[in-house]
Amino acid sequence: MKQGVILVACGHPYYGNYANQLCRSIKVVAPGTKVVLAHGDNGAGHLYQHNNHFDQMIPIPEDMMRTNGLKDYLKVKTCLYELSPFKETIFVDADCIWTPQKPITILFEQFKDIPFTIANRGKIELEKAASSFIHWADPKAIAEKYSIKKGWLYNLASELIYFKKSKEVKKLFAEARAVFESPKIDYKPFARSLPDELAFEIAMLKTGIYPHAAPFIPFYWEHFERRRLKVSEIYQNYFAYSLGGNIVNKTCASIYKSLATNYNKQFGINGYFPAKDKKSFLPERQQI
Repeated sequence: MKQGVILVACGHPYYGNYANQLCRSIKVVAPGTKVVLAHGDNGAGHLYQHNNHFDQMIPIPEDMMRTNGLKDYLKVKTCLYELSPFKETIFVDADCIWTPQKPITILFEQFKDIPFTIANRGKIELEKAASSFIHWADPKAIAEKYSIKKGWLYNLASELIYFKKSKEVKKLFAEARAVFESPKIDYKPFARSLPDELAFEIAMLKTGIYPHAAPFIPFYWEHFERRRLKVSEIYQNYFAYSLGGNIVNKTCASIYKSLATNYNKQFGINGYFPAKDKKSFLPERQQI
């Protein structure tokens, strides 16, 4: 297939429910968009009993969900190149929902001449980066342990990743997976794991393949913005609405409910799967 979207659900069936609602939202706003689901470890556990609107269901191999024999679902993002059936792919985190005024086709058009991009909050030259520029590791340690003298360090937000199939991009993902499986530096864990964003940050430095723009913030996440926009402003300026984080406040839950309910009606579905605090159903999210 030429072009489409891949979503991931693994480790808990709630992710499959979120992904299914995201799939419907993408298809309502951009009819005809192909959306596939990569799933494993009960991530699609509810979808065979309810309305499932994916174009394809792709089982995730065990080795893509394990590191040193232990469950490690963040690793899956480093394996997206191998999982995607498309020549051009957009990955979106399952706990997002599309906004009604910006179809995903706009992004595919924006990305048509680039090999790879990923959402980010800015960049800096590696040798100038302060220890606080990224949350997960000290830039000086990255430079030293990976013998990188120059390059751009990005503050990534891997809720959106775009890539075309090519030798260069395949190498980028292979580097990210290798960093993920055997990190050379001390890091701050996320959900008891190495953050996938750190693996991509190092892989980009090693390959010289970078996002097309910095900053590039296509989704609205209230926790990051530290300000509450009007719903009309969110729809005008952002492609998707992200639940993000461990805790979903009442405003976020209400906006998500409104969008999900309306999109589901387009498919003849009454109701929606509600936004839930990740801490309430994921043991690994009790501490970040």
